[in-house]
Amino acid sequence: MNAKEAIKKAENSDAVRKIMSEGFALSSCVGISKLPFIPSEWILSYYNPESNEVVACSVNEGSVELSKGSEAIKSPSGFIDSSKLGFWEEELFEKAFAEIPAKRFNQLIATLSIEEDTHIWAFNFISDALAVLTVKASAETGLILSKKERSLLHSSQL
Repeated sequence: MNAKEAIKKAENSDAVRKIMSEGFALSSCVGISKLPFIPSEWILSYYNPESNEVVACSVNEGSVELSKGSEAIKSPSGFIDSSKLGFWEEELFEKAFAEIPAKRFNQLIATLSIEEDTHIWAFNFISDALAVLTVKASAETGLILSKKERSLLHSSQL
């Protein structure tokens, strides 16, 4: 299942339509998979700015399930507007994958969110040694914006 299908499936469900009528809007979309990237589930985050509450929505081929709402740690920079997306994860994955210097990565976390009023796909390639290579691409223009490698083993931010 791709992200576009997951968003459409979620927003056609009664449960998501209900929370959207209560002021929630889509703020992020996350898919996790081993490589090659074919996620079986997407986690969509819906945020309500009035209540500072976030609801996670798990979408797979068989179901759409909402978590109980909880207080957001941080409010999102904006909300996802599917009509502004010229590029989806399937199209940008190959460009991001080409940015990897050595093909030692075997897992991927792909995230669609808003950064500085721009829809961004962040592709986080993860190795067995917990190295993470993040490639960010514009979901609006398709351009690769940045590439950064870090290690989770020596992170003081965990």
